[in-house]
Amino acid sequence: YEKHKSLDALYGQDIKVATLTYLGLNQWHQGKISEIKSCGDEAFELAQKIGSANTIGISHFVGRVLPLALLDETEAVLAASDKTIEVAIALETPLWKVGGLMFKGWAMVRLGSDTEQAEQGMTILEQGLAAYNGMNLGLFRPFIMIIYAQACMKMGLIDKGLETLNQSLDISAAGGEHWLDAETHRTIGELLLLKPEPGRKQAEIKFHKALDIAQQQASTPQELRIAMSLMKFYDSVEDLEYARKILQSAYDKFEDKQCTRDLLKAVQLLN
Repeated sequence: YEKHKSLDALYGQDIKVATLTYLGLNQWHQGKISEIKSCGDEAFELAQKIGSANTIGISHFVGRVLPLALLDETEAVLAASDKTIEVAIALETPLWKVGGLMFKGWAMVRLGSDTEQAEQGMTILEQGLAAYNGMNLGLFRPFIMIIYAQACMKMGLIDKGLETLNQSLDISAAGGEHWLDAETHRTIGELLLLKPEPGRKQAEIKFHKALDIAQQQASTPQELRIAMSLMKFYDSVEDLEYARKILQSAYDKFEDKQCTRDLLKAVQLLN
């Protein structure tokens, strides 16, 4: 750090901390569950030593909130988001406060045991999203639009969720951020199945589009989720066996089988 600390002032962040957080996101794509936490912990410890406000914010949001959300560890996302907001307020870094608010709201909607709690979470998410849009930012926009669409799904706002994700695909095409395209198409498929007149054929097309992208990108966790969507979608013996083979193949690609929610669900379906 001593050798390169001038770069922190030049770029507004410590390069090693930022790189470690992005490495953690890359490890998620590869299904390296243990290494995701390792990258986040190393980034956090280094950020604390450096003491730069923006670098600390990156270590909290990109190094902890985002990986936990990718792993669908919703309770942990809520705790990490609260901490991110607290630190951002103390260090006066509004970007990371907004990031924390959006994912806090998403977690509250997902965890909402009653309508009031879910509506409160949706309000927080939309407040964060409005502030994010007001900053004219593009950082992690496809991911943010996915969590908003998932919240819409939970609240029964199917058309709004679909509109959000179709916009997200246009934004990804324009900006080149394609790392969650597979999850976007999969979620569109899930939303289509919830319409008053379910679009089963369109949903199936979306699931297969998602699968093609996930396999092309070698994104094991996305492939796993798509296979689980197909397992729930199909009802014939032949189609279920086809989906099961995809699910087994994706499951086998994980280097470690730590008990993430997706891996536990996959085992239940395979059994």
